[in-house]
Amino acid sequence: MRPPEDVATYFERGPGCTYTKHVEEIPTGPREETMSEQVGGIVLDDEGYWHCSHARYADHDTCVFHTDPDDRPADLDLGEHFASLVTMDLSGADRDQRRKLKQFIGAEFGEMDLNFEHLSTSDNLILDLRCCDAAALHLESVEFTNPVDIRGSNVTRLNATESDWHQLYAQELTADLVEFDQANLQRAYFQDTEIRRVRFYWTDIDYVNYHRCDIKWANFLYAQLGESGFFNSEFHVATFINADIEGGYFNDASFSYLAFRGVDGRVAHFAGVSADAATFEGVTLDKLTIKRDSEGAAFDWTVFDEAEIDTVYVSESDLGIASFVGAEFGTFVLRDVSFHYIIDLADTVVREEAVVEPADDVGVGVLSHRDATIASGEYIQPQEGDVIYDFTDAVVGDVDLHGDFEESLLNYIRFYRTEFDGFKFGKLAEVSFDDLQYTIHTVMDEYTRDIQLATRLNEIALDLHPAFGDADPLGSSGKYNTVDFAFVEERGIERNTRERALERAEAQVDSATGDETALETTLGALETTYLRAKNGASNVGDSVTAGRFFEKERTFRRKRHWDNMIRAESLTAKFYRGTQWVRNWLFAVSAGYGERPLRVFGFSIGMVILFTLAYAGSGEPLAGVENPSILAYFLFSFQSFIAFVVGSPSGTDALMIRLLSAFEGFVGAFIVGLFVFVLTRQVHR
Repeated sequence: MRPPEDVATYFERGPGCTYTKHVEEIPTGPREETMSEQVGGIVLDDEGYWHCSHARYADHDTCVFHTDPDDRPADLDLGEHFASLVTMDLSGADRDQRRKLKQFIGAEFGEMDLNFEHLSTSDNLILDLRCCDAAALHLESVEFTNPVDIRGSNVTRLNATESDWHQLYAQELTADLVEFDQANLQRAYFQDTEIRRVRFYWTDIDYVNYHRCDIKWANFLYAQLGESGFFNSEFHVATFINADIEGGYFNDASFSYLAFRGVDGRVAHFAGVSADAATFEGVTLDKLTIKRDSEGAAFDWTVFDEAEIDTVYVSESDLGIASFVGAEFGTFVLRDVSFHYIIDLADTVVREEAVVEPADDVGVGVLSHRDATIASGEYIQPQEGDVIYDFTDAVVGDVDLHGDFEESLLNYIRFYRTEFDGFKFGKLAEVSFDDLQYTIHTVMDEYTRDIQLATRLNEIALDLHPAFGDADPLGSSGKYNTVDFAFVEERGIERNTRERALERAEAQVDSATGDETALETTLGALETTYLRAKNGASNVGDSVTAGRFFEKERTFRRKRHWDNMIRAESLTAKFYRGTQWVRNWLFAVSAGYGERPLRVFGFSIGMVILFTLAYAGSGEPLAGVENPSILAYFLFSFQSFIAFVVGSPSGTDALMIRLLSAFEGFVGAFIVGLFVFVLTRQVHR
């Protein structure tokens, strides 16, 4: 088919195409509102029909674009003819001819090859392909300088690899496979599309709109996305692995599997989003928001491991089984957030502030901060739910923990080998340390099983979703090594993750016995726990609390000495450990480890009574009296006890009495000195 020489010749070739389409069948919308009629309008007859103005093809009543592909010669190069029309010199054409030349509404392209065509023009007229049908559009390395409108079209495959687009209007597009690998798009609109598989591998898009879409598989691997909206859309699998996003907005979108792994960008906003499983592993963002829209956001399982985000704000949402292992945040806020048994914050760092307020409907849950670092913040225990805060091996700064209920808050907090860097125990207003004997390493026994369940859930969920783990979702089935959706489909999607994971965790816990069901505790670690608590309280000037933790530290050291003595194999080792235990025990009994002045006083009275009985048992006379009363022996014992103050008592020459008196005076001197030390220490505190 010979391409036309100019516009006038083309429209004078003969009768025009008889194809018509009513305006109600032609998608209209925002494009018409933002484009002038001169640029993109269509001319309608009195009955509202658009008429194709292209010349008839051969002996057909329609133009070559509206002729059934089966009626066109097999050797016809439709792409060449299309390109010649689009790039035709329009200098001799009037306004209507210019517009009509680029209108292909309702075209039946069949399989059209435009690969490597340069469709650049000097005008900004719309290339109107609305309502077209195509088995395949090959647009590889094509450059479109004009806006392209394919709204309402039905395309089996659209391959636009390495193409350039000024503006693309693809609303209401129906397609099986759409490929924009390594393409450049300034603005693209995909509202109300229904696509089985779309691919934007390493694509650069300044603005894209995916509102109310139904897409089974969407791949944005390594894409460079500017402002991107995904509102009210439904995705089966969507992968944004290692993409760059200036601003991603996902409102009321739903996913079976959302892979946001390795995304680097400014803002990611998820409002009312739902997903069976979602991974944000390794993302680097300025701000991530997950919040309520028309409905609260809901996930079965979420993974934020190794993420680096300046500000995280989650509110009125359900994170399901949630993992933030190894993540780093500036500000971390969870307000009115539900979760399924566990939010794992192991190795997480919050540089500035963490605000955590679980929702009342959580029931029993665990926030694990194992090896985490929390600079400051506020943790609020819900009134209805029972949330356990586990700070094992964590570094806790100026964090305020509180709740409005009758039970002591410490029943829900576990500090084990925890370092305190500015933590103020005095701010725990709801805590009665005296009632709990300053014990901070335990939780109520009824929650032990729940903690065991929670610690198993993430690992079990990973087994249910191998595509989240070490398994590589990038397979060899696809151009440019793109996401292997078959792999994800067959192995990575499991519905009802939280229920299935809980069933397996319950089976594991119920089959465990002995130490497997107990929380981790060792005497050495408990000694370290209270040593760090003492140092933490001292550093913020809380001397009273520091003293009580010092007692707990020494108590666990004494227990450790006893345990070491029992375990020692040689007699020498047993003797050495035994003497350590005795020294510790004497310090505890005599002075409460230097924290109990009254205990020194009581110990002193006990020593006086003990020596009184020793004197009476000797049968020796006092002051020449052969059978002195017990009161006389008591008075002599008391005088001997304070001999270093008032001098040695007199009245006997019996060697045994003199030896006992001298020894009591020696012991009394030490105990009085101990009393002065402890009293001074207590006054100082």
